[in-house]
Amino acid sequence: MEDTDELLKTMGSLIRRASALSTDLANFICAESIPLGEVIDDWLHCRSSDNVNITHQETEQLIRQRQAATRVKAERRFACQELGVLTDWQTLEAKALTLSINIIMEKAPRLKKRKMEFAPE
Repeated sequence: MEDTDELLKTMGSLIRRASALSTDLANFICAESIPLGEVIDDWLHCRSSDNVNITHQETEQLIRQRQAATRVKAERRFACQELGVLTDWQTLEAKALTLSINIIMEKAPRLKKRKMEFAPE
């Protein structure tokens, strides 16, 4: 839980830093952040078993294309210092997505079991 709190604190701090540099940058980061549902959907389609935790590298592979497209858009709009903040955000975003997916996958077997307990026969 400490890791989660620290990650959220760091992400909040980074958004404040982005806002201090440029409101446009902070808005861009919020608009371009990758929805967890999209990553989970992509990940589930790539995995044969739902009992294996996703690694940081696997998450990065799944979101690399989206981040690359975001980077291309950002390079046309922002200066180097702002792009550095975006890079830091994308790194934290990958960590947050990995953590979220691992939590979901840990709970998935228990959720399936509960669903089966309540399923009509």
